[in-house]
Amino acid sequence: RFSIKFNENDPAHDAVIRMLEKQGPHSKAQFIVNAVLHYINCSETPDADERDRRQRGHKGKPHGGAGNCGIGTKKGQRTAAG
Repeated sequence: RFSIKFNENDPAHDAVIRMLEKQGPHSKAQFIVNAVLHYINCSETPDADERDRRQRGHKGKPHGGAGNCGIGTKKGQRTAAG
């Protein structure tokens, strides 16, 4: 078990806080698991070098949407719906 401390003054963190508050009392962990798995497996997820550039303030291509991703697929692969 662990705790996550969000920065309520950061708009991105605030958006996540609001999304998590909408989850049921026992579904926040599953929501986070699904989000992380999606991030890991999405073909639109930038590689580590791209993430590093974004963290330094460089803008990249926005995410293409859920149609291009699939939980359970390997990075670079798309689901039948994508």
